Amino acid sequence: MEFLVVEDDPHMLAAEIVGLELRWPEATVRGVTTGEAALRAIRNQHPDVVLLDVRLPDKTGLEVLYEIRQQSDVPVLLVTECDEEYARVVGHALGATDFLPKPVSSQVLIERVTAALNGSTSDTADA
Repeated sequence: MEFLVVEDDPHMLAAEIVGLELRWPEATVRGVTTGEAALRAIRNQHPDVVLLDVRLPDKTGLEVLYEIRQQSDVPVLLVTECDEEYARVVGHALGATDFLPKPVSSQVLIERVTAALNGSTSDTADA
C-alpha cells in the first residue's frame, strides 16, 4: 500500500505522515510540498490514496485535483481549513473522495483514509 501526502506546511506534513505510518506500518508513505511534485508522484508511483492540501505554493489543491482526475481515479482526500466552503463545493464537483478539516487529528485521518480505501466516503461536517 502506498500513500501520498501533499502539504507545504512541514509540521502538518510530518503529522499526517506519522499518523499514516502508525496505522499502516507496512505502507510506503511519501510526502511532497508542491502540486507539480504531487502530479509527478501520481504518474510515477501510483499511490492508493492521496491527501491533498488545498493551499499549495505553486498551484491550488483544486487545480491539482483537476489534473489528477485527468489521469487517475485514485481516492483524493482534500485537506481544508474549516471555513473553506468554496473548496469543499468545487472539490466535490471535481471528484474529491472526501474532505479533512485542518488541523487533522490522527483519529479523523485514520477513519477517513480507511473509508477511502474501502470505497466509501464520509463527507461529514468538520469532525
